[in-house]
Amino acid sequence: MSRILVLPDVHLPFQQKTFLKDLKTVVQKVRPDKIVIIGDLVDSNAISRHTPNADSEDATTEFMRARGGIAEINRILGKRPVFYCLGNHEMRLSKVASTVRIPSMCLNDLKDIFNIPKHWKMGLDFVVDGIYFVHYRSTAGGKAAATYGMSTVMGHMHARCSIEYSQTPVKTYWQAFTGCYADDNSLAMRYASESARKSVPAFLCIEDGQPR
Repeated sequence: MSRILVLPDVHLPFQQKTFLKDLKTVVQKVRPDKIVIIGDLVDSNAISRHTPNADSEDATTEFMRARGGIAEINRILGKRPVFYCLGNHEMRLSKVASTVRIPSMCLNDLKDIFNIPKHWKMGLDFVVDGIYFVHYRSTAGGKAAATYGMSTVMGHMHARCSIEYSQTPVKTYWQAFTGCYADDNSLAMRYASESARKSVPAFLCIEDGQPR
């Protein structure tokens, strides 16, 4: 039996306090063969385009705390294959640099900045066991599975945690949104404080192609 565990948006180091404990419990229960991180594992609030909060910590402090969180996650996951989809928050550094015309060749790799384990594969998207994983594609919206012609998993939408099915004459497709483990009460999430919809903490498990 093939088991894939999908980690939702986490936004280190501004995750909910129970995240690491919950992850350990789920890994022990599910015993996954492979791990997919759906993106926005780190937040990079200190370099956000949103108006900074005067009480927010500096980038060095934030990044070092995020490094610590990644090390803890790696200890829990062990040597399992990990596929890390890059989200919009992972892109913040390069976007900020581009506004002042700093070329990418002058920037450290994300793997170096956050001490990403060497066996983690990083990319914009992955197809794992015939399922398409991507942080978000706005053009696909609510019909990602039909757009890509395969079952699809996305993150990004903090308040959306769902599995939806569609049927063709020859095949059933599904698409899942993973929810989010960010702490909505943190300063990093202050920009969404007035939203009535809040982050839904969850993990997605896919067993032999079937999600739950």
